[in-house]
Amino acid sequence: MDMDKPPLFLRFLFRLFVASRWWRSRVTKFGMIIVMSTIFSGVFGLDTWKSLAYQLFSLLFLLLLIASLASLWLKAKVNLKRVLPRYAMINQVIEYQVVIQNLTNKQQIGLSFLEQLPEACPSWQSFSQIKEPAEDKRNWFDRKGGYYRLLWLIRRQRGGLVNEIDLPIIPAQQTVTAKVKLLPIRRGSIYFNQALIGMPEPLGLFKSYTKILLPQSLLVLPKSYPLPRQFILAGGRKLQPGGMTLASNLGDSREFVSLREYRSGDPIRHIHWKSWARLGKPIVKEYQEEYFQRFGLILDSFSGFEFDPIFEEAVSVAASFAKQLSTQEGLLDLMFIGQQAHHLTVGRGIDSSERVLQILAVAKTCQKHDITVLEALVIEHLPCLSACVVVLLQWDLARKQFVELLKRQNVSVLVLVLMAQQDIEMQQQQQSLNSSDCKIVPIHMATIAEDLMQL
Repeated sequence: MDMDKPPLFLRFLFRLFVASRWWRSRVTKFGMIIVMSTIFSGVFGLDTWKSLAYQLFSLLFLLLLIASLASLWLKAKVNLKRVLPRYAMINQVIEYQVVIQNLTNKQQIGLSFLEQLPEACPSWQSFSQIKEPAEDKRNWFDRKGGYYRLLWLIRRQRGGLVNEIDLPIIPAQQTVTAKVKLLPIRRGSIYFNQALIGMPEPLGLFKSYTKILLPQSLLVLPKSYPLPRQFILAGGRKLQPGGMTLASNLGDSREFVSLREYRSGDPIRHIHWKSWARLGKPIVKEYQEEYFQRFGLILDSFSGFEFDPIFEEAVSVAASFAKQLSTQEGLLDLMFIGQQAHHLTVGRGIDSSERVLQILAVAKTCQKHDITVLEALVIEHLPCLSACVVVLLQWDLARKQFVELLKRQNVSVLVLVLMAQQDIEMQQQQQSLNSSDCKIVPIHMATIAEDLMQL
């Protein structure tokens, strides 16, 4: 079976969802009362000799027919402008503005605004592998049917929850501003492709929607946990060949100190030509190497699932340390493997921790490689690092060997292992590997905030 192509069963569930959403959005509350009344009057009016309910059915059915036909011709003539914030934080409600301009010579009453975030039928791989949180608490039929799992996957695909809002009266050729509340439910980008302007027909039974293309995006940063105020990562200053410039660029730059006379063996590229021309003798630029702290933040992204709750929490833990370490003197190097190897250096005027959070916001699991690829990336930059924070998704032989490799280097290491439950074997190995330069701390999924505060 093609894992990316939804089977007939999944496509049926998705179409059922689309039909349900269309019905709930197009029929007003008063219209729903009329629809239910039409159904009941039709049932009780089947026998026209014993009941006059068929007359009520005919009247209500005619009203529904007229209202539905009228809604087909209604179109709201407006222009939209959406003003989004720069960033959003996961699970924190944001408020943004929508500016609506009336393009007609009549005031418009009863309009509504609805964001239509992109959605599509998920792949069979996602549907079969990813479970809805607390799905085990649902009844047998809901678990086997998978409809609620589909709803959860679609909500995650949208990235945020936003409700339809009623707009104020818009005078002719005027503009009004409305505030919309959005709850981001996952990190990453939320894409706003188009917005819908709802307009009720004269009877108030149905709504017609006008689609307005308005493509924008909003980046949702990962959540973070508080760390102890006194938390300072141990690690002395190290020689940084090339100094601050080389930390962020390629080349062979060093910290400039002064000018001096040429000495035998000085590189030609260090000659200061203007001074030579002025003084009539060769003058060179003198540099010195720099020593400062440089911290490594290493994120384990190797998982067999496209969506892994443990990886999501690992990203949040990494974001917590990124915000904390970036405030200390020195540089911070973020390293992890996604679709490609990622290595980002921030601090001391090179870049800000905000850039690290942006990268972590779009980080994905790596299913094609193992931790040896990350090991090669870390070894390449390890000589410059004073200390490392390593966030692991689990504890196995490969990850144990990776920690042992870091321990043998002249670098202080703090290893955080996310665990869904107690692991006695891991705790025994932890005790044997712990030392003054290497500390392994289990972080339990149920008590992440509490465990981090104990560091």
